[in-house]
Amino acid sequence: MKHKGGKLVLRCLIDQEGDLYVAHCIDLSLGVQGDSEADVKERMEAAIGSYLQRVAEIYREGDTASAMQLLNRKAPLSIRVKYHLAKLLQHFHSLRPPASPIWEESRPYPIICA
Repeated sequence: MKHKGGKLVLRCLIDQEGDLYVAHCIDLSLGVQGDSEADVKERMEAAIGSYLQRVAEIYREGDTASAMQLLNRKAPLSIRVKYHLAKLLQHFHSLRPPASPIWEESRPYPIICA
């Protein structure tokens, strides 16, 4: 997770597993599955939005420690390694798309608003 120009940037990865597509947000340890890349990207965007809304509610209720803990969850090491490998392959093979699409999800920062 990083901050760019007033935005919270979350790293995400889509992978195909058999007939299903799976998307992972490696910064929040979220995962969704669907029938297509577009489907899982849409589902992941919705999951991230819902998750961040819940974190904001917890923060507003006064439990800042839990809110910060939820913002600092990391995906399992195997998913993080897969993401960084896809990013590395994308760098070295920039003329063709990577085997696993990766993207960054931008959200307004700070996400906690009164």
